[in-house]
Amino acid sequence: MTQTTALALTASITPPPASEDSPAQSYRATYSPDDNKLRLYAALRLDDETYQKIHAVGFRWAPKQELFVVPAWTPAREDVLLSLAGDIEDDDNTLFDRQEQRADRFSGYSEKRAGEPLYNVMYEIRFIVRETPAYVREAERWLVPNKLTDRSRG
Repeated sequence: MTQTTALALTASITPPPASEDSPAQSYRATYSPDDNKLRLYAALRLDDETYQKIHAVGFRWAPKQELFVVPAWTPAREDVLLSLAGDIEDDDNTLFDRQEQRADRFSGYSEKRAGEPLYNVMYEIRFIVRETPAYVREAERWLVPNKLTDRSRG
């Protein structure tokens, strides 16, 4: 265990008390066994101390999803989430739901990148393939690339 992880676990992680003019911070923690990720949803922006503590155990901000995520479950990360949120719920989004959300975020990338050389080729190739006759596509499927020949033998 690293020193920063030990510090994060031994320090008390309690949200600052809410004053009359500011709403209280609330947290929601989830775990998804599909992708083995822990997620932390915060109602408000985290204070510096809390941010440093969750960052020390590996949580990173995902701006498009508006949450903190860590790529794998560990006991230390679970302890930090339990101290903040009280309990860890099952993630109600399935892998399919998250893939749909990612597809929505990435949908415009191919059109944005069409002007760049490699992306330009990848963008155009689908139109070229559509214009190729079916019998040519079928024959090309069975061709073995020349890259497989042994060039070391002269």
